[in-house]
Amino acid sequence: MNETDKDTLCRSIVETVGDAVIFADRDGIIRLWNRAAEGIFGYTEEEAIGQSLDLIIPERQRELHWKGYGKAMLNGVTKYGSETLSVPAVTKEG
Repeated sequence: MNETDKDTLCRSIVETVGDAVIFADRDGIIRLWNRAAEGIFGYTEEEAIGQSLDLIIPERQRELHWKGYGKAMLNGVTKYGSETLSVPAVTKEG
């Protein structure tokens, strides 16, 4: 399987999974947003890509979020490991 086929397969998996898949770069800019994320948060891929994660982080949680995010980006690990987290978020409707 060549790299193009692998990329196509990975994108297909991300698009068909029932969970939201969001990828943000080191600066917290959204680079990948799947259909499930659209359904949960109400923003289309076009609206979300290129935006800060602040798009879905409640204002009162941002300081704490960015502190932890910065630490995780520096260390390459989070204190949560592979734990699934349930965190507050904001949808397009507020």
